[in-house]
Amino acid sequence: MVLTTFLVTTSCHLSRSTYPEPQWMAPVLQVVVHVSEQDVEGCSRIVFQISRLRDTLKSVGILLDSEILLESENYSDQVVGSKDRHEVMEDLVRRHVLKNRKSILHVVVVEDIVMDEDPEVDRAFGVHVLHGGAEAVFLASGATDTTLVHEVGHVLGLDHVEDKDNFMYPQGKLRPEEPTFTRLQKWQMLKAAFERVQGP
Repeated sequence: MVLTTFLVTTSCHLSRSTYPEPQWMAPVLQVVVHVSEQDVEGCSRIVFQISRLRDTLKSVGILLDSEILLESENYSDQVVGSKDRHEVMEDLVRRHVLKNRKSILHVVVVEDIVMDEDPEVDRAFGVHVLHGGAEAVFLASGATDTTLVHEVGHVLGLDHVEDKDNFMYPQGKLRPEEPTFTRLQKWQMLKAAFERVQGP
């Protein structure tokens, strides 16, 4: 089942919203979210996170085109370490879901994320992964409201910062409810979004 998403309504059902005609051609980030069809709670949370991401990207000058795929494969029950993440991505590649990492970002919602490759961090709310020419973001079911924005920041070339009021403050630490991006970060994200649309 495919659900085209722009504006939150109820549950996992979203309706299109119309954007004002831009004065220039804004880049569009395409995001596909994979959620277990059994995970109703996770579906509701991801709808909110997508809405937060859409509003934040719009403030940067980037439009969001997103959809939710309800999967029969129950990724939501998996505790995902680095090897598991690679196996999930390979499964998506085999199923021809991860076709073009430059044009579409895939987000997979899982139970928990184990950072077994990082001795300083046990668990994470989200992680951006490149593997075998494919790209995905893994999102833990208990992720905070700003996790998806934070991970998309990594996708668009941003690193962690020490400013606690910034979206890119490390995920394992508490951040304010209304974090921001700096003007330089917004420029970097916009540039990366244009490059993503144009390809190599």
